[in-house]
Amino acid sequence: GGGDLSALAHDGSPLDLRSSLTVPPPPPETSRWRRLLRRGPAPEVLRRHATRSIMQSMLARPVTIVMAQPKGGAGKTPTAIGVASAIGSARGGDVCLMDNSEVRGSLGLRVQREDHGRSIADLLGHLSWFEQDPASTVLALEWLMHRQDAGFRVLTTDPLHASRDDNLDDPTWLTGANFRRIHRVLTRFFPVVVIDNGQTEMANWRASIDVADVIVVPLQLRQDHLNLAAEMIGDMKRRYRTREDALLEAARTEAERAAIHAGHDLSRRIVVVVSNGDTRPEAGVADKAASWFGDFRAVHVPYDKAINREAPMVWKDLRHATQDAY
Repeated sequence: GGGDLSALAHDGSPLDLRSSLTVPPPPPETSRWRRLLRRGPAPEVLRRHATRSIMQSMLARPVTIVMAQPKGGAGKTPTAIGVASAIGSARGGDVCLMDNSEVRGSLGLRVQREDHGRSIADLLGHLSWFEQDPASTVLALEWLMHRQDAGFRVLTTDPLHASRDDNLDDPTWLTGANFRRIHRVLTRFFPVVVIDNGQTEMANWRASIDVADVIVVPLQLRQDHLNLAAEMIGDMKRRYRTREDALLEAARTEAERAAIHAGHDLSRRIVVVVSNGDTRPEAGVADKAASWFGDFRAVHVPYDKAINREAPMVWKDLRHATQDAY
């Protein structure tokens, strides 16, 4: 399948060897009529095939995709499910979607659920075993999760957690330190981890931003959505700049400095996702969004009844245009 033959050398690592043996996917199918006309695959079929090939690529390390938007109702949970579904269906698995809300996250209401009530609180109760025992496996981790038809797994919050003792010393509370521990365990078993954040920018929220490879900012074309998203991104820039300055002081070479600059460039990391549902944009807000967030890549998710209904969001029920956007 191509790749660097030097990876086959005696001292090549298993990861180098595996990457060198990546097999390209088969070419897209051509419809019967296009074959008769000798036209080849349609452009949209070629585009979907290219996108699917990218999502199937071998990864050098785990990737974390984080939803971030302090405004409620902006589409964080549907976007998280859509992204996890797109990658999970392309890769045939490999994806975990985690609810990073402190209490009563909505993710569990929008996914297909197994017949159990296990949650992040149960994982935190057994986290030391996953961290320390080499016998821990992905099967034991999946016992706490909910399987989805699109090939990904979901780890939800406990809907009753808010009615328990909310003492922050509770070991099953989703603190920043506990999030980091969970994230390290999840990335041992899943190449792609998607985080559905809540609205409050607490310690677990900030910890997710620190580990994010991609930060997805869902919003509707409404002024309040833009305001809160802009304030949040401004705080992120200040946070990243402080960390970047600290790392630059310790950098010794120009290559190290260039890598630090690239790693803290939010324009390479943030994707703005606009999903207005069936509501009309507020007048003038689209122009403001283009001006405020023009440095970032933007994706528009069209209205789809399968997203907006109060039921589990299932990949196969979405229209092609919606799947393409995710």
